[in-house]
Amino acid sequence: IALKALEEKGEAPAPAPEAAAVAVPQVAADVAETVETIARSDRLRDVLAFTGKVGLFFAAPFIGLAYALFLPFYGLALLAWMGARALYRVAGIKRIAGFLRNVALFIAAPFIGLGYALLLPFVGLGVVAWMGIRMLMKQPEPK
Repeated sequence: IALKALEEKGEAPAPAPEAAAVAVPQVAADVAETVETIARSDRLRDVLAFTGKVGLFFAAPFIGLAYALFLPFYGLALLAWMGARALYRVAGIKRIAGFLRNVALFIAAPFIGLGYALLLPFVGLGVVAWMGIRMLMKQPEPK
């Protein structure tokens, strides 16, 4: 790559190691300039915009499927919430609502525990990675 860059500039490659040591920073500067030019170019922005659109094109059916699947449940939950609020205003229903809440929490507790058991190892790995990166960067701990 360095020889090709020198040939494109019209310079002859030097056989001596001293000349090569001088040419390497120049080639590195040329590469950095080329990378900056590409990064600033409209073509890169066009490619990134296109890949984003392609990704959205492939994700759109799954997003629509999620809406189609969960919208009825959302509607039922909203209906139940509005009904519960209306019932809660009635005197004496507070005690029944408290009992039903405890029953619901009793039924949901195993699933909540399963969720914790499945997700906490990944959370722990994330915390370890975060602490490791923070240690590598030697950032002072915020106060």
